[in-house]
Amino acid sequence: MNLKVREEKYSGGRKCFSIPYETWYAETAVKPFEKESIIIGFYDEQGGAAGEFRLEWNEHGIQLKAFDDSWGALSRMPELMQLMDQLDIEEKEPTVKEFAEMLRLLGYKDITKRDKRDDGSQVLKIEGNKRETVKKRC
Repeated sequence: MNLKVREEKYSGGRKCFSIPYETWYAETAVKPFEKESIIIGFYDEQGGAAGEFRLEWNEHGIQLKAFDDSWGALSRMPELMQLMDQLDIEEKEPTVKEFAEMLRLLGYKDITKRDKRDDGSQVLKIEGNKRETVKKRC
């Protein structure tokens, strides 16, 4: 991909993240063997993504999983790499929620879809591991 096309790919997006196991559809989308994780990337207004990658929490710490099409996104997130370096220097292992808060402080937008809206009369509310359908107030 030439430089101009590559720059256009990232310039229209915003740095965002989502937490898969906190989504309203997690019961069907997140596999039982998957680790806690955060997905980070550049996202545009239409929901398109450029350069997504995953940070996964496992028994060895936080692992970066990135395919080659996300390396450009990583190179445009020096503040994230600096944060991860600082966590390593300080020997800190934040939880997913703590790391998500750190991302918010860096200006990343949380785009986790926590509510399901059907016909507008009900909302699937998720708090931790508790899911309930509640009537929407008009």
